[in-house]
Amino acid sequence: MNKLLVPSAAALLILVVALSSFTPALAVTRVVVAPFLQVVTIPEDDQVRQTGVMILGLDGHPETDFLAQFKIIVTLNGVLVDADLVKIDCNVIEKDKEAVSNPKTTSKTVITYKQFDRENLRTKLLDVADQFRCKPKWKPNGDSVGVLDVYFTGPAVKEYIADHILVVEATYTLGRQVFKGAEIQDICLLGFAMGTTPIKVTKSNGDFHYIFPNPMGDYQSCEELALYQRYIIGGFP
Repeated sequence: MNKLLVPSAAALLILVVALSSFTPALAVTRVVVAPFLQVVTIPEDDQVRQTGVMILGLDGHPETDFLAQFKIIVTLNGVLVDADLVKIDCNVIEKDKEAVSNPKTTSKTVITYKQFDRENLRTKLLDVADQFRCKPKWKPNGDSVGVLDVYFTGPAVKEYIADHILVVEATYTLGRQVFKGAEIQDICLLGFAMGTTPIKVTKSNGDFHYIFPNPMGDYQSCEELALYQRYIIGGFP
């Protein structure tokens, strides 16, 4: 062998031996993906604005609608599960507004003060879950896909006119394993319908039902519409 190549070959051999001793440390880490329960809901009341809508029938408008409806699907790692093993819970939060004032030193009345000069209205969240009921209706073959009916069971008063956050929580229990998932949606709770005149129809049982072609009218924001209706009725913050 050429004497000039001997040092190079020896160095290469030493490098190979050194690298081989580190093989365990260079092993690829195995990634384990845990089971994932996913909840997806699609609002049906206003499919343009993607929100649920309810009507309280206030300010001389007798037409009411206390039901918001959503399509729902629950999957575990992308696969439908047995709906009989799925429990659905709903939490509803009223996203309200309250007035804020500049600091005063002489008044004894409790006042909510501004945090900065441009603060005009402050968001206030109220837990109103006890005023709503959720009823899932699953596909007849038992798969976890269907419809979620959300009912307003509280009093028809102006204080509930507001944009609401709906949180849909699903619990799937399989033996000793419990999987959980959640989804967020909107419910626009109005005092009366905007836009076109509601249509009154008679049901087969003799009762009446109201159809609202465009309950939000030209408003793109439930929050702005709720503030407008609270102002009209006399409940502006």
